[in-house]
Amino acid sequence: MKKGKFTIVIMWVFFMPFVCVGVMAAENLVKNYSFEDYDGNEFTDWSLSFTSKQNKDNLCADYTIATDAHTGKNALKITMNPLKKTLFIYAQSGIKISPDKKYYAECWIKKEKPGRLIVAIRWEKEKSIVIGNETMAAYLFEKEISEYTKFTFKTEVFPPADTLSATILIKTDWYDTVSTEPSTIFIDDVVLEER
Repeated sequence: MKKGKFTIVIMWVFFMPFVCVGVMAAENLVKNYSFEDYDGNEFTDWSLSFTSKQNKDNLCADYTIATDAHTGKNALKITMNPLKKTLFIYAQSGIKISPDKKYYAECWIKKEKPGRLIVAIRWEKEKSIVIGNETMAAYLFEKEISEYTKFTFKTEVFPPADTLSATILIKTDWYDTVSTEPSTIFIDDVVLEER
């Protein structure tokens, strides 16, 4: 082998592992983050909160699958009913967290007509005791969002010191919003990554 080719091979063998480490994507800790898995009733790994289940007949919103997605084939579609007032909470819980690590989160939202929307992360210690919250998308009262738009933390965040797990919360209600017609919200690609 000629000296020039030998040098290139050595450099490739030495530097390639570092290049691969540099470009490896962080793992998304949210399961079924793009709402692709749906059994006709529920999205896998997502569910109504306990309170929402208890008041299901008067929930201010209902949810289903939508093919109008940011990526992939599906998205979560929430339709708000102005005749019903109980807070709607859709969640994924039990996401394992390391309290000494930094985290980044984002979600993609499209929205038609008024209605309050909040997407947040709840930090929890043992026995699901809540010790803090971080918000990705807050309130969005009258705002219409005609195309999928990214919402995220202002900065990467450290969870509180005793955090063991996290819950992603998607909440809607009519608080401080006057509307006589339904509001439709599309949510896709919910991300929580360790940085």
